[in-house]
Amino acid sequence: MPLISDRDPTKPFGKLKLSEEETKFSKRGPCDRVFVYWDVSKHCPLPPACRIRYLLAYINQSLGKLDEKLFVEHVTFVGDSDSVTDIQIKEIHNNFQMTWKEACDRDPVCDSCKKPDSEYEGKKAESADAVMVRELMGHAYDYPAPGYVMVISADSNFSRAMRFMGKRGFKVLLAHHLKSRPNFHTYADFSWLFPGIIDGEGPKYDRNGRLPDDFSPISLGFQIPIPRAEREFGLINPDPSERNSEIPGFWDVENTPLPQGYLIEELIPKINLALSKFNNGHNRLKLSRLNVVGSDAVHVLSESRRQTLVSSGPQFGCQVHVETPDRRKRICSSCQTPYNSPSQQTYQDDFSRVIDVADFLLTEKLMEYLVNFRTPGFVLLISGDKDFGPTLAFLRKRGFKIILAQPSIKKATTTELHSEAHLGWKFEDLLEGKEPVWFTEVFPKYDW
Repeated sequence: MPLISDRDPTKPFGKLKLSEEETKFSKRGPCDRVFVYWDVSKHCPLPPACRIRYLLAYINQSLGKLDEKLFVEHVTFVGDSDSVTDIQIKEIHNNFQMTWKEACDRDPVCDSCKKPDSEYEGKKAESADAVMVRELMGHAYDYPAPGYVMVISADSNFSRAMRFMGKRGFKVLLAHHLKSRPNFHTYADFSWLFPGIIDGEGPKYDRNGRLPDDFSPISLGFQIPIPRAEREFGLINPDPSERNSEIPGFWDVENTPLPQGYLIEELIPKINLALSKFNNGHNRLKLSRLNVVGSDAVHVLSESRRQTLVSSGPQFGCQVHVETPDRRKRICSSCQTPYNSPSQQTYQDDFSRVIDVADFLLTEKLMEYLVNFRTPGFVLLISGDKDFGPTLAFLRKRGFKIILAQPSIKKATTTELHSEAHLGWKFEDLLEGKEPVWFTEVFPKYDW
């Protein structure tokens, strides 16, 4: 074969000939990348004998049976390191296409025997469902549509996050257990059965039902181009007064209930008064929306107080939304006693986690706000739950300014919430319209 230095410089290079396999890969584009979010639980685990180095090849083989151009760009594993082998953890950390997010499952404490139904109590790791929601929905912020995301999980509580991604221009792929919630696959464009996705098998379902056995690869693509967001990450809103005035609030009503006898009509105006005192009256800050989340909100806030709060919000320019999720019927594994719950979901399966937890639901709300209002601004969180720390860190790294109201901040300097917030109140002081208690050195008082 002649050397390049021996060729005639007056003659152009000939057209490079590619093999059939190379030609297929050369046609891949940025929109053909698939980002995988894997809920490594007892129902979708990593097989102990599975070598991570071969995992991407098998998943790519399964994706190729749907569309030959699809390929895995990155895999995010969410789970407890005790559920995988040391070799697998080491291989994940050594693979630049993979990320491990330490998390654990959590179950309630039995009212009868007072024993936790899992080893969640005492662990420092964040709950796996909240991590999955934050990573999945945060993908829409870091990598705007169009694109592909794949969820590997048997927990049908992720259906709302999957629908959220689908409405924002993503094609959602799913790998779930055969006995998961029957209509779980309807929230994804195409679905695989687990562990078929890591065995090189093709998809089994689309939104309409089961695919035929002789299903052959198709060319998916995106028929309608999805416009990129007008305001990309890092750009400043052309109207600074708007960005610095309207604040969304997220209230964990279970951890921060109202004091006995507090007038619910004064809640929003008192919060606005406290916010205005922070900036010395300039660029008057005000609450634009308030999301109240908690399964016990019905008991903490009576029906009449909830209606008063919702109806009084618009007169102060604030939209109020109260969400009270149902609880699943659970049985204690120690004493076999059903957990007390005011209501039950209409479906029951063995793969869904409990959803009557505020951090999971408020994380969904926070991520929805992050994606829908991309320009960094203010966020108010009313909670003392340290599980919100990683979510606040996620927002802060993307330029959002965090305002925090805690029930008590005696040990706030050592909490995860305090370290991730720029500005803080005692919850009791916020309800009375008083000034904030502390500021960060990066954002001193009256300098926002």
